[in-house]
Amino acid sequence: MLRPDGTLGPGTLRFSDGVIDSVSYVVEPRFLVAGVVAPGFVDLQVNGRGKVNVARAAREVDQRAWADLEADLLASGTTAWCPTIVSANDDLYPLVEDGERVLRTATTTRVARPLSLGLHLEGPQLGARTGAHDRRAVGPRPKEWWNSRRARLVTIGAESAGADVIVSHLRGMGVRVSIGHSEPTRENYEAAVASGATMVTHLFNAMSGTENRHPGLAAFALNDDRVVAGLIVDGVHVSAELVRIAFRCKPGRIALVSDSVSVEPPLAVMDGAPRLADGTLAGTVLDLARAVRNCIACGVPPDAALTAATTTPARAIGHESGGVLRPGGRADVVILDDSWSVNRVLVAGRDAI
Repeated sequence: MLRPDGTLGPGTLRFSDGVIDSVSYVVEPRFLVAGVVAPGFVDLQVNGRGKVNVARAAREVDQRAWADLEADLLASGTTAWCPTIVSANDDLYPLVEDGERVLRTATTTRVARPLSLGLHLEGPQLGARTGAHDRRAVGPRPKEWWNSRRARLVTIGAESAGADVIVSHLRGMGVRVSIGHSEPTRENYEAAVASGATMVTHLFNAMSGTENRHPGLAAFALNDDRVVAGLIVDGVHVSAELVRIAFRCKPGRIALVSDSVSVEPPLAVMDGAPRLADGTLAGTVLDLARAVRNCIACGVPPDAALTAATTTPARAIGHESGGVLRPGGRADVVILDDSWSVNRVLVAGRDAI
């Protein structure tokens, strides 16, 4: 069991009415299960899965598509998530926000659903490293624009105009802020963190890096215990060597993300990941269960890999009732077999798959 202290060891978990009653480090044979018991995975960056695009499904209030996406999340052990929207025309945001709220609260016959933690707006106020984002939609927005947004997490470029003011404003609204798609100066970075940014989005990707005499955002984040670093471990976005470096530099401060997308034109999977026609990486076909397995294959200790998919992202987003198996928390549980594949998933104590 992944214990509340972040170690792996034998234990017994008791729950009732969807809530964990007790966690013991004593094994009771009559409850024995084969495998590893961990908190349900928490994914802070899901743009889509398969044929389901989050923004389109929310805009069209497509309950069938949303149900398919939620089922896919549960099948891979994800019990809490942030629907993620990349930079778009301003007119799209209220439609997506309204649709996501309807879909999140809609009555359904399904026994269990993953918990939506709120929207992650990846943009539109990004920096110089726009990546696959539509540059026509990227740019600074005034404080008044953000007042009407219903986001839980916002990715912002630290060097964008007025970024520190916007970060402070968002934090005052209770929104978590992550620095991403950015190549900030040290002064830009420090101003954003001082204003309340607590994360960086997909470490090493779409950001300035670790040059010997010109450190960039990746180097700033690796050396800064104040921030949690999102990390894509799909075997394409980040090399195994850098995955190991990230975990060694930031123990307990790495949050695995899928950054998964729906693969549809103009995207196509090439060399293991969705890309634009010019080869630009544009998300993944990853899920967090595979991310955990990939981390372990890279040489990351299993307890650290599991913590990065559960406790760390939950804490980073303020998901107080999830991410750790402790009394009073939601009984969101994933059971993994000896190959680290998902065998069983419980949501609020009820079988989800």
